[in-house]
Amino acid sequence: AHPGLSLILETSGLGWKSGLLERLALIAASHPGRLDLILSLDAAEEGLYRRLRGEGFAEAQAAAETLLRLAPQATHVQFLTSTL
Repeated sequence: AHPGLSLILETSGLGWKSGLLERLALIAASHPGRLDLILSLDAAEEGLYRRLRGEGFAEAQAAAETLLRLAPQATHVQFLTSTL
């Protein structure tokens, strides 16, 4: 209804109810430029992830894989650099 309106959703990928993340990804894929999804993963390996964010690496990684598979053009995986 509002062609100029877009949404950016940023998430850790943790705590999503079953199927909801998939539905958002499909909406993003079917409406290019209207919904962008940012997933803050922050580490490519579990040990660093645990030091930065605590538990949840497997769940966050699975969320990133789901978003990238279903809506690659709308998905942005965010990593922060660290000297830890």
